[in-house]
Amino acid sequence: MGVMNARRWLNLDPRIGSDEFERRFVEFCSRLEQEAANPDSILSSQSLRRFRRELALIKGRPYSLEEIKLHLTCSVVLDLVAQTWKLKVTEEGVVIHAPVQHENSPLLEKERVRRAHLVERDATLGKRTLTDFIRGMERQRLTPKGWHSIFSLMRDGRELSRTLNNITQIDSELDRLTRTAEVISPYIQFVEGEARCDQTGLKLRDIWRYFRLTWINEYKPVPGRSMMILIRDAAAPNHPVIGIAALGSSVVQQKVRDELIGWDAAGFSSRFVEKPSVKIAKQLHEALQHLIDGIYIKDLLRDKLLKRSQLNRPSLDLIEGLRAEGKASRILHERNPHVAIHKSNSEDLNDPKQCRRKAETMLFRSKRCLQLAKLLSIRKCLQEHKFPSANKRE
Repeated sequence: MGVMNARRWLNLDPRIGSDEFERRFVEFCSRLEQEAANPDSILSSQSLRRFRRELALIKGRPYSLEEIKLHLTCSVVLDLVAQTWKLKVTEEGVVIHAPVQHENSPLLEKERVRRAHLVERDATLGKRTLTDFIRGMERQRLTPKGWHSIFSLMRDGRELSRTLNNITQIDSELDRLTRTAEVISPYIQFVEGEARCDQTGLKLRDIWRYFRLTWINEYKPVPGRSMMILIRDAAAPNHPVIGIAALGSSVVQQKVRDELIGWDAAGFSSRFVEKPSVKIAKQLHEALQHLIDGIYIKDLLRDKLLKRSQLNRPSLDLIEGLRAEGKASRILHERNPHVAIHKSNSEDLNDPKQCRRKAETMLFRSKRCLQLAKLLSIRKCLQEHKFPSANKRE
């Protein structure tokens, strides 16, 4: 089978520091080369976990600059080898080569990438908490729907393959489509809260998490909100899972994307200066007002920290007073945190009384005061420069 060498061997000569640290780097690479010395040049998940534990920095322990450079360099090399880069230690030094690609066989190339993903995934699954979760899902348990495990939601692939092969032998296209619809009937199910599977009694959230963790590639959670989705098959017993999906929040700040779309602050400011727009100015005021209106201030009004009329023409004394109150509330929170209130379940968000109760804790009072001070300082700045009443030329 023909292969393609995408790149030549590259010399690795990091400037770590003293000869001692250079020697430790070469020794690490030598051990790493031996661990990956197999026909597939794949590092095992056990070896990957062991090397990563070795390179993990200990919290609280002081490290020299040379030690940090060594750990960083070794970590980068380890990640490359885990992605099937070839490493070699020679008399001249350490060299590395990009993964060898199978140019004549997409299936072999796909399998190579798949094996690399599996190593990362298995290394992650080596964590005790994840191992316990997976074993728990695979264990038979008594639910309101009877005895079930995650295997109750897996269809027999061999039986399905035989059925589909038989369908391909049907001459009539209409009959083939009719028969296929009887064999596979997919539908989408959204994972919400603590909802359970109607067929097995298992939590939908746990079902989605199990299949994601045991997927080909490593699971890396993303910040922000996400919507988990199960694709299930109504044509088979227990409606087995045949796919999963998720919709997640976009990355909050991504320089290249933001600059392309025009979301970055510097780019927006430059464009506004070059091409002033009354319309955009109005939108800025509306956005600022929307943010101010979204802050809960009933307790601040009650405690006479501000008057509602002051929000329209904020003074420096008002802004400084809010900042001082924010800092003071933070100190009170640290002395006496309302742990029980902050750790209440998410269903409380639908209860206005519970939301008000949380908002008036010292933690959120601090956050609200500081945020309001920031927004009012922006409004004051705009007013001082006559921005609200300015026409396009001004």
